[in-house]
Amino acid sequence: MFDGVLFDFNGTLLQDTPYHIKAFARIARESFHYDMSAEEFTSVYAGLPNQEILRRMSGDTLSYEEREVLSLRKEAYYREMVREAVPRARLTGGAEELFDWLQKQNIPYTIVSASIRENIDFFVEWFSLRQWFDPARIIYDTGEYVSKKEMYRKAAEVMNMKHPLVFEDSLSGVSSALEIGASVIFIEGTAKLPPEYTVLASRRDMSDCISLLQPLLRTNRQ
Repeated sequence: MFDGVLFDFNGTLLQDTPYHIKAFARIARESFHYDMSAEEFTSVYAGLPNQEILRRMSGDTLSYEEREVLSLRKEAYYREMVREAVPRARLTGGAEELFDWLQKQNIPYTIVSASIRENIDFFVEWFSLRQWFDPARIIYDTGEYVSKKEMYRKAAEVMNMKHPLVFEDSLSGVSSALEIGASVIFIEGTAKLPPEYTVLASRRDMSDCISLLQPLLRTNRQ
């Protein structure tokens, strides 16, 4: 049963985890003089807001303002990689069809992303998201959220959802969604879902998610 859908963006709607890892690895080398591995990013940092990632990465030695400078630099590196991707970066398979279906069914939905405003604006234009999403209702990293749990709770409140369904690819994001009582569809990527995580389904993309959700929608409306 669900009364709305919340989409994580990075790694879920856009398979961009390698770009984020490369951008943060560049920051780690330039600012902290160490080599960050993909495994470290996936297990320690994936799904966290930039301020929290940089706080942990720096050993809590930087001020908010110093972390913000590094955050903006990292995101500029990331956007450059997405723009230059060959072939052109596209949304996860089945995502656009799922958006169309949600609209036809009058099911509320939005994006909940740990990305900063500059990235959200970039995504909205680069992927023509206005045809599906109201940018004003997208929840993103304003610097006030300590965890994805707070972001999901805020999104459910803004969208008036009591039983949200969350699409997520990171383990921290899945945990955050489960902690607010949401159902979860896990999008498989760099993270592997441990057996103790109870999710509705695990998929590599969204190509069959309409058929997966249709029976749940009928249950909602009975």
